[in-house]
Amino acid sequence: MASQLSPGVGDVFVVRLGPTVVQITASGDYICTARVPWKGTILKIQAGVQAIGGTTDPTDVDVDVENGTTDICDLIAVVQSSAIIAGGAEDTPDSGEEVVAEGDVLHLDVDVTGGSSPTVDGVYADVYIARA
Repeated sequence: MASQLSPGVGDVFVVRLGPTVVQITASGDYICTARVPWKGTILKIQAGVQAIGGTTDPTDVDVDVENGTTDICDLIAVVQSSAIIAGGAEDTPDSGEEVVAEGDVLHLDVDVTGGSSPTVDGVYADVYIARA
């Protein structure tokens, strides 16, 4: 789904990482990957979770988006309760302007904090990229 923002700005497309079908119980590295179809600049990243559980709910879910081994963005989705997931987190890349090349592989790492036997389902991140 590409849209034109303004003159001089390329088409914007979204690379979706997830939602994962894997249930995460503590942490997971490389739980979801996607290949970047074109060269571009990352404008923002939105992340969230679809469901949480456990004996006691986790307090937050740390979602890292990485390009290879380089952190692009670290988002924390704060959990209020299993019924209310304040799981929508949004940020811009750590370095301000993150350029990605065609074929770069983005991946999602997740860490779960707090709770007793916590579980997290449906972790995702949407990476908004302006095509160069």
